[in-house]
Amino acid sequence: FTLLLISVSLYSFGAAPTTASSNLWFGAIDGGYFNLGWTPGNGARRIMVCKAGSMPGFVPQNGIDYDANTTFGLGQQVAPGEFIVYDHFSTSFFLVGLNPATQYFFKVYEYNGSGSTTEYLTSQFLSGSQSTSASPTLQTSNAMFTNVTTNSLTVNWTNGNGFRRLIVVREGSPVTSNPV
Repeated sequence: FTLLLISVSLYSFGAAPTTASSNLWFGAIDGGYFNLGWTPGNGARRIMVCKAGSMPGFVPQNGIDYDANTTFGLGQQVAPGEFIVYDHFSTSFFLVGLNPATQYFFKVYEYNGSGSTTEYLTSQFLSGSQSTSASPTLQTSNAMFTNVTTNSLTVNWTNGNGFRRLIVVREGSPVTSNPV
Protein backbone atom coordinates (compact mmCIF):
# COMPACT_ATOMS: atom_id res chain seq x y z
CA PHE A 1 0.00 0.00 0.00
CA THR A 2 1.48 3.36 -1.09
CA LEU A 3 0.19 6.68 0.12
CA LEU A 4 0.68 9.61 -2.19
CA LEU A 5 0.36 13.12 -0.74
CA ILE A 6 -0.17 16.04 -3.05
CA SER A 7 0.22 19.56 -1.77
CA VAL A 8 -1.52 22.41 -3.53
CA SER A 9 -0.68 26.03 -2.84
CA LEU A 10 -3.26 28.65 -3.57
CA TYR A 11 -2.29 32.29 -3.73
CA SER A 12 -4.57 34.44 -1.69
CA PHE A 13 -4.66 38.16 -2.43
CA GLY A 14 -5.30 40.68 0.31
CA ALA A 15 -8.71 42.27 0.17
CA ALA A 16 -8.63 45.37 -2.00
CA PRO A 17 -9.31 48.67 -0.25
CA THR A 18 -12.65 50.28 -1.09
CA THR A 19 -11.96 53.95 -0.33
CA ALA A 20 -9.33 56.09 -2.06
CA SER A 21 -7.24 58.77 -0.38
CA SER A 22 -8.55 62.35 -0.59
CA ASN A 23 -7.68 65.99 0.14
CA LEU A 24 -4.21 66.26 -1.40
CA TRP A 25 -2.34 69.29 0.00
CA PHE A 26 1.08 70.86 -0.52
CA GLY A 27 3.25 72.87 1.87
CA ALA A 28 6.80 74.21 2.24
CA ILE A 29 6.92 74.75 -1.52
CA ASP A 30 10.41 75.56 -2.79
CA GLY A 31 12.30 75.40 -6.08
CA GLY A 32 13.69 71.93 -5.38
CA TYR A 33 11.21 70.31 -2.98
CA PHE A 34 7.84 70.47 -1.32
CA ASN A 35 5.91 68.72 1.40
CA LEU A 36 2.74 66.93 0.43
CA GLY A 37 0.07 65.08 2.35
CA TRP A 38 -3.46 63.71 2.13
CA THR A 39 -6.30 62.09 4.03
CA PRO A 40 -5.85 58.32 3.78
CA GLY A 41 -8.38 55.91 2.35
CA ASN A 42 -8.97 52.53 3.95
CA GLY A 43 -5.92 50.68 2.61
CA ALA A 44 -3.14 49.59 4.94
CA ARG A 45 -0.62 51.41 2.72
CA ARG A 46 -0.46 53.53 -0.39
CA ILE A 47 1.89 54.19 -3.29
CA MET A 48 2.32 57.44 -5.16
CA VAL A 49 3.46 57.82 -8.75
CA CYS A 50 4.79 61.19 -9.96
CA LYS A 51 5.52 62.69 -13.37
CA ALA A 52 6.78 66.14 -14.37
CA GLY A 53 4.69 68.02 -16.92
CA SER A 54 1.61 65.78 -17.21
CA MET A 55 -0.54 63.29 -15.32
CA PRO A 56 0.97 59.80 -15.00
CA GLY A 57 -0.81 57.06 -16.90
CA PHE A 58 0.59 54.22 -14.78
CA VAL A 59 -1.82 51.87 -12.98
CA PRO A 60 -0.30 49.41 -10.46
CA GLN A 61 -0.81 45.66 -10.91
CA ASN A 62 -1.98 43.31 -8.16
CA GLY A 63 0.71 40.99 -6.84
CA ILE A 64 3.56 43.44 -7.48
CA ASP A 65 5.45 45.62 -5.01
CA TYR A 66 7.12 48.75 -6.41
CA ASP A 67 10.35 50.40 -5.23
CA ALA A 68 9.86 53.97 -4.01
CA ASN A 69 12.26 56.80 -3.34
CA THR A 70 11.33 60.30 -2.12
CA THR A 71 13.99 61.81 -4.40
CA PHE A 72 12.26 62.32 -7.75
CA GLY A 73 13.80 60.08 -10.42
CA LEU A 74 15.39 57.58 -8.01
CA GLY A 75 12.30 55.43 -7.37
CA GLN A 76 11.22 52.70 -9.76
CA GLN A 77 10.43 54.07 -13.22
CA VAL A 78 7.13 52.43 -14.12
CA ALA A 79 6.58 54.26 -17.43
CA PRO A 80 8.66 56.87 -19.28
CA GLY A 81 9.19 59.77 -16.85
CA GLU A 82 6.88 58.20 -14.22
CA PHE A 83 8.44 57.29 -10.88
CA ILE A 84 7.22 55.71 -7.65
CA VAL A 85 8.02 58.38 -5.05
CA TYR A 86 6.19 56.96 -2.03
CA ASP A 87 5.21 53.59 -0.54
CA HIS A 88 4.22 53.78 3.11
CA PHE A 89 1.32 53.92 5.57
CA SER A 90 1.76 57.51 6.79
CA THR A 91 0.07 60.52 5.19
CA SER A 92 2.76 63.08 4.36
CA PHE A 93 6.36 63.36 3.21
CA PHE A 94 8.89 65.68 1.56
CA LEU A 95 9.54 65.10 -2.13
CA VAL A 96 13.02 66.32 -3.12
CA GLY A 97 15.17 66.42 -6.24
CA LEU A 98 12.69 68.62 -8.13
CA ASN A 99 13.38 71.32 -10.73
CA PRO A 100 12.38 74.97 -10.17
CA ALA A 101 9.28 76.32 -11.95
CA THR A 102 8.09 72.82 -12.91
CA GLN A 103 4.64 71.32 -12.45
CA TYR A 104 4.54 67.80 -10.97
CA PHE A 105 1.52 65.51 -11.23
CA PHE A 106 0.57 62.73 -8.80
CA LYS A 107 -1.63 59.67 -8.42
CA VAL A 108 -2.07 57.94 -5.05
CA TYR A 109 -3.26 54.31 -4.93
CA GLU A 110 -4.42 52.54 -1.76
CA TYR A 111 -3.44 48.89 -1.25
CA ASN A 112 -3.43 45.96 1.14
CA GLY A 113 -1.10 42.96 1.32
CA SER A 114 2.51 42.60 0.21
CA GLY A 115 4.44 40.72 -2.43
CA SER A 116 2.23 38.29 -4.34
CA THR A 117 -0.76 39.13 -2.11
CA THR A 118 -0.74 42.87 -2.90
CA GLU A 119 -4.19 44.12 -3.93
CA TYR A 120 -4.53 47.70 -5.22
CA LEU A 121 -7.62 49.87 -5.44
CA THR A 122 -7.32 51.07 -9.05
CA SER A 123 -10.92 52.02 -9.86
CA GLN A 124 -10.53 55.08 -7.58
CA PHE A 125 -7.42 57.07 -6.77
CA LEU A 126 -6.34 60.50 -5.56
CA SER A 127 -4.70 62.75 -8.13
CA GLY A 128 -3.39 66.31 -8.21
CA SER A 129 -0.52 68.56 -9.19
CA GLN A 130 1.74 71.27 -7.81
CA SER A 131 4.42 73.55 -9.27
CA THR A 132 7.73 74.24 -7.60
CA SER A 133 8.80 77.83 -7.03
CA ALA A 134 10.62 79.75 -9.73
CA SER A 135 13.97 81.37 -9.05
CA PRO A 136 13.63 84.97 -7.84
CA THR A 137 14.11 87.70 -10.42
CA LEU A 138 14.33 90.72 -8.11
CA GLN A 139 17.15 90.98 -5.55
CA THR A 140 16.77 92.26 -1.97
CA SER A 141 17.93 95.91 -1.73
CA ASN A 142 18.33 98.94 0.54
CA ALA A 143 20.08 97.21 3.43
CA MET A 144 20.24 99.45 6.53
CA PHE A 145 22.18 98.79 9.73
CA THR A 146 20.90 100.49 12.89
CA ASN A 147 21.25 100.13 16.66
CA VAL A 148 24.90 99.08 16.25
CA THR A 149 26.57 98.08 19.53
CA THR A 150 29.75 96.12 20.32
CA ASN A 151 27.99 92.76 19.90
CA SER A 152 24.69 93.32 18.04
CA LEU A 153 22.94 95.32 15.35
CA THR A 154 19.58 95.56 13.62
CA VAL A 155 19.38 94.89 9.87
CA ASN A 156 16.44 96.02 7.72
CA TRP A 157 16.01 95.75 3.94
CA THR A 158 13.54 95.89 1.08
CA ASN A 159 12.50 92.39 0.05
CA GLY A 160 13.01 91.11 -3.47
CA ASN A 161 10.47 88.67 -4.95
CA GLY A 162 11.87 85.46 -3.44
CA PHE A 163 10.03 83.61 -0.69
CA ARG A 164 12.97 83.70 1.74
CA ARG A 165 16.27 85.47 2.32
CA LEU A 166 19.75 84.30 3.27
CA ILE A 167 22.09 86.71 5.05
CA VAL A 168 25.79 85.88 4.76
CA VAL A 169 28.22 87.59 7.18
CA ARG A 170 32.00 87.58 7.26
CA GLU A 171 34.06 89.16 10.01
CA GLY A 172 36.82 91.58 9.06
CA SER A 173 36.38 91.69 5.29
CA PRO A 174 33.70 91.57 2.58
CA VAL A 175 31.92 88.34 1.70
CA THR A 176 33.70 86.96 -1.37
CA SER A 177 31.57 83.99 -2.44
CA ASN A 178 27.97 83.36 -3.38
CA PRO A 179 25.78 80.68 -1.80
CA VAL A 180 25.11 77.58 -3.90
